[in-house]
Amino acid sequence: MTKLSPNSELNGALRKLRSAMGSVALFSGFINLLMLAGPLFMLQIYDRVLPSHSVSTLVVLFLLVAVLYVFLALFNFIRSTILNRAALRFEQGVISTAWTIGVSQASRGEQTASRPVQDISILRRFISGNGPSALFDLPWVPIYLAFVFMLHVSLGWLTVAGLGLILGLTLVNEVTTNRALNELSNDTGEEESLRQDCLQNADAITSMGMTTHLANKWHEMRTRDNARMQGSQTATNVMSSAIKGIRLLLQSGLLALGAYLAIYQEVSMGAMIAASIVAGRAFSPVDQAVGSWSSFVQARISYQHIQSVFANHQAQVQPIDLPKPSGPLALSGLLKLPVGSSGKIDAKAAPILQGIDLLLEPGDGLGVIGPSASGKSTLAQVLVGLQRPDRGSVRLDGALYEAWDKDSLGRYIGYLPQQVELLSGTVRENISRFEPSVSDESILAAARISGAHDVIMRLPGGYGAKIGSGGSQLSGGQAQRIALARAVYGSPSLVVLDEPNSNLDADGDNALKTCIQALKEAGSIVVVMTHRPSVISAVNKVLVLNDGRQMKFGKVADVVGEPASPPPFKLVG
Repeated sequence: MTKLSPNSELNGALRKLRSAMGSVALFSGFINLLMLAGPLFMLQIYDRVLPSHSVSTLVVLFLLVAVLYVFLALFNFIRSTILNRAALRFEQGVISTAWTIGVSQASRGEQTASRPVQDISILRRFISGNGPSALFDLPWVPIYLAFVFMLHVSLGWLTVAGLGLILGLTLVNEVTTNRALNELSNDTGEEESLRQDCLQNADAITSMGMTTHLANKWHEMRTRDNARMQGSQTATNVMSSAIKGIRLLLQSGLLALGAYLAIYQEVSMGAMIAASIVAGRAFSPVDQAVGSWSSFVQARISYQHIQSVFANHQAQVQPIDLPKPSGPLALSGLLKLPVGSSGKIDAKAAPILQGIDLLLEPGDGLGVIGPSASGKSTLAQVLVGLQRPDRGSVRLDGALYEAWDKDSLGRYIGYLPQQVELLSGTVRENISRFEPSVSDESILAAARISGAHDVIMRLPGGYGAKIGSGGSQLSGGQAQRIALARAVYGSPSLVVLDEPNSNLDADGDNALKTCIQALKEAGSIVVVMTHRPSVISAVNKVLVLNDGRQMKFGKVADVVGEPASPPPFKLVG
């Protein structure tokens, strides 16, 4: 089975959008043709009805124009409906992938994690707004000009001069607003990132008196962004007001020139009025386009971002339906380099991990020890596929992680991060990883293996207890027990625990050791990053890291001596 790559999904959504735009173009043609009904009606009134005093002709013309206006209203409604539905279908076609990309970016600590979804929302609002209608009306401007030229050449050239002036102002508006909107788009992501960080760390911020300082910093960023937005809007408003003034002046000028020509009987009174109305209609799409210019620019920027992130996001290909892993976990020549402030790999900086070579068989338990900043958490993220090695390989059951679909591989991996994060929902939903249909037996099995069952039963509502975002309604120990149950749910082939006992008491520590033993007996590979020696008694192998380097790897007795020895660990040999 092959999943569509993000680019294929985006291209598919764009193809459907282009198909809808064809219908919009068709109805825009009908609408613009029907817009000539008013000027033609006026022309006939002045040139045919009034001179002949024919009431019957007046009635027929009025009934005809009334029918045409009914169709005009209907076609306008149909065009708006097509645009709204096309925008919704476009969003539905790519929003899931955009959300997935955002989650993937967030797992790598990127500040633009929320941007793909925001960009899709911006594009949807643009598609369903007035911008596309103005674009499809613009090609009809030459037809309106031709109509004015048919009435009189002088009226036509005056209209062309007015349009040229308006287009010149539009180009000036593009130059003055494009750069500001690009900078604003980038800075808004930083502001949103700071806001989200403050919400996630509200307790620490409040307890340590950081609220005012962070509020001032966020206010400065907000003020800067608002200033840029205000400047962009002011420039657009100046141009829009100028163009409206020029349009009204030109229409009055056309009336004046038409009246002059009518005095010398070069045009009729009806032609004079019709020229003014049609010229106004020729100016209208340009006027609408300038009024929607900021949305044009924002949509263009968002589309460029979406194209970039979809192109950079790897296609998830599953050549065959790989079974649940039952073989070893092998790391060979693993190298992981840091990422600089620019978001690119900093090859000059010291590696986070280097020279990692190890082999773990099903049923093995590995304790990873070492001082702070030795690379333990980074290794945990590499083992669960959150980060990719810059050199070397990680293979589970002989297959590289890239050969798996992420969701399929995720079912066979359990992960307890150092910073425990639970999601808003029930305890049951969190343990089952929000699978829509699961058995009570599988949830109870995970809770009992992890030692969380008794803790959960003491909660109001038990497994149905509601917990806030991040586990805000739980103590640190309770959240860690439930997160451990989530990690072991479904008997995964690989379980990676990063400081799993940081919030546990003695009973919790014993329950954790029992859990590790049970997982090993069930054939899981268990990797534990820890500072506490108590966990070492539950594993059979140890990896010692220092400055990202593999110092020692082997059996517990060969590396650290007695597993119950107090910290710091003493290397043997």
